[in-house]
Amino acid sequence: MTTEQQSYTSASRFTRVYAVMIVIIVMLTSLSIISLVGYRLLEDKRDYSEDVIQTLKNTTSGSNVRWRFWENNYDVDTNATFVEFTTTSNGTTLFHHTTKGTRKLISQPLHKFLGSSHFVYRRGVGIYYHTTTSKQTMLRGQPVTMHYTVWLSLNRLVRMFVVILELVIIILVLSLVIGVWTISKLSQRLNQPLTALTDSTQALIQKPKQSYHETLTVPANPQEVQELGDAFNTLLASLNDTILKKISSLSRMPPTNCEPQLRLFWGTLNCC
Repeated sequence: MTTEQQSYTSASRFTRVYAVMIVIIVMLTSLSIISLVGYRLLEDKRDYSEDVIQTLKNTTSGSNVRWRFWENNYDVDTNATFVEFTTTSNGTTLFHHTTKGTRKLISQPLHKFLGSSHFVYRRGVGIYYHTTTSKQTMLRGQPVTMHYTVWLSLNRLVRMFVVILELVIIILVLSLVIGVWTISKLSQRLNQPLTALTDSTQALIQKPKQSYHETLTVPANPQEVQELGDAFNTLLASLNDTILKKISSLSRMPPTNCEPQLRLFWGTLNCC
């Protein structure tokens, strides 16, 4: 069987359909998991940043935060959470507080990521969830603006997604390799009775001498192939019976008329 013929067999078609289905299922499942997990983790980051800002507001006295009190009583992971509090009045900075590492983080511009002001990044530093809010108040008759800003590192989250994607790729490759091999073997096994029936037909066609009583070898299962083989044998028996009757009737004709009529049916048959 040529490569082109093999590409149209049932086994090859089953294999291609399985490969496409497994790719679609794995990709849809992975995207669903990543989307759901990512959404929940980002919601947690948003809630945490709002909680940080709220605790700052709760420790605000006048136009300034009791910064030392807040740092001592609110546990902040300074490796992943960066907080800045600024009070300004008429363009002048009155108070400015930052947690450890914040000044280094904002020493260079942070760029928007995914077109959202809530996501910022800087090459070599990573991606951060950014939240800021302002509060207006009065101090000695002058308008004062208090700015609360929080940056939460998403680097761990990004690394987790990278690990998930790597696992998805590994699972996809293993599913394809194992699944394609299994479905190919199973398809060949299911097609074996039909292949045997085809081989039996080819052997009968190529038989040098035929007695016109031959039948095909019919597999015992599956039922569809057995019924097809029985139908072929019934048709073959009917054709053989018709041919033998014709031969018998022509054999009783005069020799001069025998050869042309027999050649009409058998080509090279000689009855004389």
